[in-house]
Amino acid sequence: PLDPAPEQRHRRRRDAKPDPNPNPNPNPKPNANLPLVPPPGYRSNLTTKWIRRQITNLEYLMALNTAAGRIAGHGLGRHPIIPWVSDFTAPHGGWRDLKKSKYRISKGNEQLDSTYLHSSPKHHVPESLGSLTLAIYLARTLPMDELRRAVRANFVPEHYPTDMAHLYAWTPDEAIPEFFLDPDVFR
Repeated sequence: PLDPAPEQRHRRRRDAKPDPNPNPNPNPKPNANLPLVPPPGYRSNLTTKWIRRQITNLEYLMALNTAAGRIAGHGLGRHPIIPWVSDFTAPHGGWRDLKKSKYRISKGNEQLDSTYLHSSPKHHVPESLGSLTLAIYLARTLPMDELRRAVRANFVPEHYPTDMAHLYAWTPDEAIPEFFLDPDVFR
């Protein structure tokens, strides 16, 4: 049978009650007996638009950043992040492995394990860009005094990555939306 309309699915989830007779199967499907209720803050309309290709991947990622409180211009630790999608270190370009974070690709499992063991609260990767990384990403657009304050007082252009391959290899962090939206970051 065809799946009910989204409104009916949503109503069914909201009104669903747990099954009083749980499945005796020792390997049930995950959450097989749980009511399908969206978590708090779930934006089904946004996700549906993305699935139906009514919004772009970038628009979807920017909406997720906004929901997470990462908004451009609201402090260095809260700048939006998006994944690098190209592997600029590959000989003829190519797609980056999106199954692993850029941090995992750059630092490896041992560094992630060490970070986890020595952090409180326990975590693997910082959730935001560092001010140094963001300043270097935006080096061509930042006022010189701001760049010097964030990176170093003595500005030496040769110390900055000169192309995308060097920038990609230099940082363990993800990319910023300006790489897709603002050509001035490359001038």
